[in-house]
Amino acid sequence: MKNFVGQDEISVTDIISSLKRSWRIVVACVCVGGAVATTFTLIASEKYELKIYLDLPRASELADINSNRISLSGLSHVTTEEVFDFFIKELQSDEAKVRFFTNTYLPSMGLEPSSEKEKLQLMQAVLKNQIKVVEPKLKERREYSVRVEAPTAEKAVEWMNAFLTSTEDEARSLWLKNARSNINLAIQNSSRELSERLQLARQLRLDKSARLNEAFHVAKAAGIINPQVTVARLPSQDNMASFTDGSGLFERGVKSLQAELGILNERKDEAPFMEGVRESELRLKLLQEQKPEDHRFRMYRLDGPLHMPTSPFSPQKALYIVMGLIVGLMIGLVMAIKRNGLFRFK
Repeated sequence: MKNFVGQDEISVTDIISSLKRSWRIVVACVCVGGAVATTFTLIASEKYELKIYLDLPRASELADINSNRISLSGLSHVTTEEVFDFFIKELQSDEAKVRFFTNTYLPSMGLEPSSEKEKLQLMQAVLKNQIKVVEPKLKERREYSVRVEAPTAEKAVEWMNAFLTSTEDEARSLWLKNARSNINLAIQNSSRELSERLQLARQLRLDKSARLNEAFHVAKAAGIINPQVTVARLPSQDNMASFTDGSGLFERGVKSLQAELGILNERKDEAPFMEGVRESELRLKLLQEQKPEDHRFRMYRLDGPLHMPTSPFSPQKALYIVMGLIVGLMIGLVMAIKRNGLFRFK
């Protein structure tokens, strides 16, 4: 192991004198360091960075969809949080990044991996460096950021637009499928409710016809032709109770019972005689008119304009050149001092 050994006394004057005698070495090292750093910055690939922030879409984007979702349809209004959550979930998925790699990155770079292994390695590198989605530090702000790294400023903008567009299209498609599924389920339930109401109305009509038919035969057998209740003479309270609850229907007489039986048997539509049927029909009609697929809406909003980067973020030429000059200077100083015998090693 080498030990550093100094002379008896080394003054600042000795060091300065030594540097004056070997200034050419110091200058040469500084020049070499600067040249190496400059060469590196020239041959290093430039990288441009584009970073944008995403926020909730405006409520006006969903106005057309929500205009048809009135309360009678039974559908809740679509919120900006709902569609934004669909978009963010897709934005953070591996499928979105793989789609970017396959449909955007490879075609724009003119690359065609020779094997699946090479393609997988390239894709892993791209997904790690080219596209990054960062969650907000404060969850309540819901402001996500997307960073794209590209070899040119134009490609950075192109890749960002392609990534956001393909992600939004896929997220919108998933949301529409979910919305259509919910609407179809609501239509199915509403249709079943309407059918059950009409079935109930038919059954109630048949039950009433059966009671009237029985009362008709009783009245006919008893020879009661006309109703036993008149405006001039009301029956007693006990007789009225039996008349209204059905046990005394025969007292209405053959004519009245026969007329109502004929009307009931000729009835074609039960809806006017059943409470709630018209509301069910209206709700079913409104649900069937729902066409969310016909509306184009945004699922996110850019927080600020998308500007093309004006300069590469890497390599940082000025920093690298300064570092090269400093390293060259340090090496030159050490070499100059050692050459003049101020320090020796053993």
